[in-house]
Amino acid sequence: MRPIDNKGRYLHINPKDRFWDKVEKTQTCWLWKGKKRKDNYGIFWVYDKQYRAHRFVLEMMIGKLPP
Repeated sequence: MRPIDNKGRYLHINPKDRFWDKVEKTQTCWLWKGKKRKDNYGIFWVYDKQYRAHRFVLEMMIGKLPP
């Protein structure tokens, strides 16, 4: 079990590693297993900033995206 703070956030874990813990890869899709917004987009928090999961992974893989 990974240590968490009083807000339920993981402590001392690289955000990239934490992100991949929330992805289930199938042969055809990457399924988001983390939290989702009301419109069903996956969300991912890094420190105090919220990202849409698909944008976070794109920025992690190819670099900064336009807004």
